[in-house]
Amino acid sequence: MYLCGHPGTGKTSLLNQVLANLKQKDYTFELFMYNAMTYSDVRSFAITLHQDVTERLTGKECKRIGRNTIDDEDAADLVARALIGTACKRNKDTGVLESKIHKIIVIDEVDQFNSNEKAFTMLVRNILKGNKEQHTNTSIVGIANSVDLPFRKKHSAIAMRDC
Repeated sequence: MYLCGHPGTGKTSLLNQVLANLKQKDYTFELFMYNAMTYSDVRSFAITLHQDVTERLTGKECKRIGRNTIDDEDAADLVARALIGTACKRNKDTGVLESKIHKIIVIDEVDQFNSNEKAFTMLVRNILKGNKEQHTNTSIVGIANSVDLPFRKKHSAIAMRDC
C-alpha cells in the first residue's frame, strides 16, 4: 500500500487510526515501523529489518551483520528468509509453511529510497514473493510526500505486479 500526500495532511495519523481499529477488533499483527530518513541506504534498512523480525518473532538475539559484509541482494534475501523462518508452521495437509501472525512493515518517508530504487525494488519483491510462495502473511505500507512517485516509477510497479 502506498499512502501519499503533502506534508501535514494526516497520512501517518490515518494509518495509526486504521491500526488502532484493527487492534480493537482483535486482529493479531506484529507492527514494524521505520522512517527511511534514518537509514543511509536500503541495505542498512534491510539489515535492521532482518534483525528486528528475527529478534521480535523468535525472542532470540540476532547476530549483527556488518553493512559491508553483504550486498543488496543478500540483504533482501536475509529479510525474506527471516519472514519465512520466523513465526511460521508447516500445514500438515499441504506441507506449505503458513504464517501464524500477520506482519505489517510501515516505511515512512519511503521516497528517501528513490536513489536506491533497484535495491528497494529487490527487497519489496523478495518480501512479496515470500507472501505468494510461502504464505508469510506480510504487508508493506509506504508513506511518502511524493504524490507522483508511482507515476514516475511506473516500471517498478509493473515489475512487482507478478509477485
